Amino acid sequence: MASTFASEFELKLIAEANNNVHILKLDVIDYNSYSNLFTELIRIVGSSGLDILINNAELLKSFEVDAVAPYLLARALTPLIKASQRKLIVAISTEAGSIEDTNASFGGFPDYNQPTNTNTKMLDVSTVLVTGSNRGIGLEFVRQLASLEPKISHVIATCRDPDAAEELKSIAKTNNNVHILKLDVIDYKSYDNLYAEVKKIVGESGLDILINNAGILIPKPHDAVTPEELLKSFEVNAVGPYVLARKLTPLIKISQRKLIVAISDEAAVIDGYSSLAQGFPAYRASKAALNMLTRTYGDHVKKDGIISVMLFPGWCKTDFGGPKARLFTDYSVSSMIKTISTLNAEKNGCFIDYSGRPVPFYITLF
Repeated sequence: MASTFASEFELKLIAEANNNVHILKLDVIDYNSYSNLFTELIRIVGSSGLDILINNAELLKSFEVDAVAPYLLARALTPLIKASQRKLIVAISTEAGSIEDTNASFGGFPDYNQPTNTNTKMLDVSTVLVTGSNRGIGLEFVRQLASLEPKISHVIATCRDPDAAEELKSIAKTNNNVHILKLDVIDYKSYDNLYAEVKKIVGESGLDILINNAGILIPKPHDAVTPEELLKSFEVNAVGPYVLARKLTPLIKISQRKLIVAISDEAAVIDGYSSLAQGFPAYRASKAALNMLTRTYGDHVKKDGIISVMLFPGWCKTDFGGPKARLFTDYSVSSMIKTISTLNAEKNGCFIDYSGRPVPFYITLF
């Protein structure tokens, strides 16, 4: 079976010559049509079910066609696949989707029992911008960066609703180097205004460090997460940070430090074993996308001396992490600041944890 996608004429010729070929219409991102497709498939396959689903439809234009739609289609057809003898789902991917790292040798997940980074060197920069600064890790970054010695001239803290960010405003009141700016990372039309405001603050010194911290977590399992929630996760956790980094690059490349940090998660690792596999598909997939965009953008801007890294803060006691998390947020952030201070060009494109240890992009299962 095939969906009408590329050369319809050629496909019809094949069907005319082979009476076992059935042509069905399918736009993979028309989710409302899935029920009709399911009914048509039942009529064709009957009780034998669908042995193999090959998700091949792709367009370079979006996450939706390449990732979200194949996932949702597989989910929609699972009852037929379960009823079959072969029970196989195949996603046609590409080696371009491999997030490999040539700068580090990965042997598995970080060992949290090992000593953390003992380098006490602090940041020696003039300007830092942190997104998602109203709570959790972002708020703690602002708190610690504001009082760091040597003093950082400008700590720019962004969030969607500055008026409601009481703790952040309290920090700004007692630290005149903290500037609060409004930013919704997926409101791309506001980026020009943000750029102008940041440029006004940093001046000719540029933006030393961008910390892309803003993100969302939708803790729904595979059979509950909606297309809209998947797309929102991709946009907030991956597309927004990437587009923001791209927008601010002119200010970053004229700075002294030239650093882009994306706050990621080991849940992005494609390992097949994580306990998060059943409960966080939207979060895991979007963080994997963030890693890919951050790494490939690092390759793109390294000619300008910019370093782009992914940083895993560990499992922290935040609204995201919950009370059972291993790490206190202040400890995680202080460790990340130490790690950030040691980053150099050799770490461009790397995925590391709060203490500087490498995190694998994937674990080989074969």
